[in-house]
Amino acid sequence: MYTPWVGEARLPSVSESMRILTTVIIAATVAVYGAGCTRHPNVVLISIDSLRADHVGAYGYERDTTPVMDQLAAEGALFRRTVSTTSWTLPAHAALFTGQPDSVHGVVMPYRRLGAKASTLAEHFSASGYETTGFYAGPFLHPVFGFGQGFDDYVDCTSYGLGGKMDADSDVSARAIRESHAVSHGDVTNPTVLKSFVDALDKRGNRPFFYFVHLWDVHYDFIPPPPYDRMFDPDYDGKVTGEHFRYNELVHAGMPERDLDFVLSLYDGEIRFTDDTIGSMIAALDERGLGDRTIIAITSDHGEEFFEHGEKGHRNTLYEEVLHIPLIVWYPRKIRPVEVEQVTGIIDVAPTLVDLAGLEPMDTAVGISLVPAMRTSEATEPRPYLSELRAPPMSAVRLGDEKLIVDNRTGTFAYFDLAKDPGERNPIVEPGRHEVVTMTRLVSAMKKKYDRLGKKLGDAEEAQVDEQTTEELRSLGYLD
Repeated sequence: MYTPWVGEARLPSVSESMRILTTVIIAATVAVYGAGCTRHPNVVLISIDSLRADHVGAYGYERDTTPVMDQLAAEGALFRRTVSTTSWTLPAHAALFTGQPDSVHGVVMPYRRLGAKASTLAEHFSASGYETTGFYAGPFLHPVFGFGQGFDDYVDCTSYGLGGKMDADSDVSARAIRESHAVSHGDVTNPTVLKSFVDALDKRGNRPFFYFVHLWDVHYDFIPPPPYDRMFDPDYDGKVTGEHFRYNELVHAGMPERDLDFVLSLYDGEIRFTDDTIGSMIAALDERGLGDRTIIAITSDHGEEFFEHGEKGHRNTLYEEVLHIPLIVWYPRKIRPVEVEQVTGIIDVAPTLVDLAGLEPMDTAVGISLVPAMRTSEATEPRPYLSELRAPPMSAVRLGDEKLIVDNRTGTFAYFDLAKDPGERNPIVEPGRHEVVTMTRLVSAMKKKYDRLGKKLGDAEEAQVDEQTTEELRSLGYLD
């Protein structure tokens, strides 16, 4: 902007104008890129696989599983009622990256991938001048599913070197899928992610950076290293372990409560192990003078079931134990401590980070920026959020405290008032109830709307999966 001269009534000469212009350009360049200072903040987005919100201290959990996250929540924005689009990793992360519900982005089965034309959060930051680096630690975040696009560097943090087994531009190998899933459940990746994160910090340039960090170890199997393995239940002397969780016959709905308590303590140990890893990442940022200039957002893709409704693991149902995920956003320069009670979604994360960083909005996102919600405690009109599974096929819609789950095969449903029944123990199944009729119509309308948007915005592609691969996926429980 031109500022009139004060004092002598004269215009600058051409040479003086050039000198002033040069000074302005240099100053602007330094302000944006130089001297360790950036016009836009750095952004670190952390996704903790399989972390359910009610095992986080900030959400009321009694065990000391998350002291680092709790501190961030106390100093930043804690979103108390955030829901995922689904209950498994692949489509939930596609929603996180695009800000789109599953029916829109289309990556709803293991043989689907984000297309090259999909607009992702990493691409948006990259186009805005950011250095972009991703760190993935589980098989469904592999670039073969399209998640690497937009990243300058997308780092494989698995111990089994999945990056060398599946090329982003090649067919998905049945053997690679089988081996990666079998090994990934026993993998310990937090130390590798931490080292890769620190290495990236030390190699960064002068531009602001966007880092996506996928932390896998909370995902089953539950085998936290010492001292986390006995941190929350040191006296257990039974036979049950956290190994082979999905297929362990000792872990079942009728198991002794004492044994189940120990399994939960192992899950909690993995959470504390991961929380301490996040603490080390924050320390690395602080040691390099980056902490107060970095937005930190922490969320999850889905939760985990421990027989609350008869199932274990995830990708079985759409109850709150798998849909209710944590969301914490920390950036003291712009965010005062606040707890947001309105229902929000994983699809809102990308638009929120873009807005908070001061960038142009993501035109293709369906989610909204939550920055206004951080600045006011006034109640807002509730927005509906749709969650889906394709196998088994079911849908759920959340509108404030109201929730409806529909089995798309049979048409049966269950309506819940979560204010009165937060554990979803007392479903209302009378089809004529006013609330049920309203929510049923809402589910139908949202599915039609998102199907139309999917045809317009979705860009999912078929990953080239042969018949053998299809059978492998089916044996792993990912297909009907």
